[in-house]
Amino acid sequence: MRARLRPKGKSYHFFDSKSVLALAALQHLWETVAIPAYDQHFSQSNPPLVRITGFLDWLQGLQLEKFRTVGRVLGWPFFTVGCELGGQEPRVSEQLCKIGAAELFCFESALHDALGQEIIEPAEPRAKALALRAAVEGILARARILNDPAELRALSELPTNILCLKLPGTAVPLSTHEEFEESIVP
Repeated sequence: MRARLRPKGKSYHFFDSKSVLALAALQHLWETVAIPAYDQHFSQSNPPLVRITGFLDWLQGLQLEKFRTVGRVLGWPFFTVGCELGGQEPRVSEQLCKIGAAELFCFESALHDALGQEIIEPAEPRAKALALRAAVEGILARARILNDPAELRALSELPTNILCLKLPGTAVPLSTHEEFEESIVP
């Protein structure tokens, strides 16, 4: 009896492997969703902390929209795919490293400007950017695992919780979200 050969799936007609498919999907998402969002929110015309809070608000809104339409919290695909394929697929890992560096640069630049304006306590911008990005990814991953959009509310508190914000013209760190909101209005 001859073994039946299974035809390749339709996606493999266009893509040679799972990693090539993943790379194409990541690139498409990066170019059509992430870059426009980063460009809009991290524009130099926005005050430094507004860049961060605006992006986090957009990210929370995107997740809530996807939850309403798909019925699931999807998380941030660059982080999710990185956790699932990054160690197994070197080309995927390389692409995700480039994307991660671009994302980190946006946060680091905003934090550098915030330091220059003395609206956050002195700190190393890269370390704070890494902490902020890790917290964002953790919140999104937790919301995805629990499929609970209420978990996303923690995104709005991140700048207050991670960055040592100061009242304008003082050395006193901000203690509440309301004070933070008042301080970032130009």
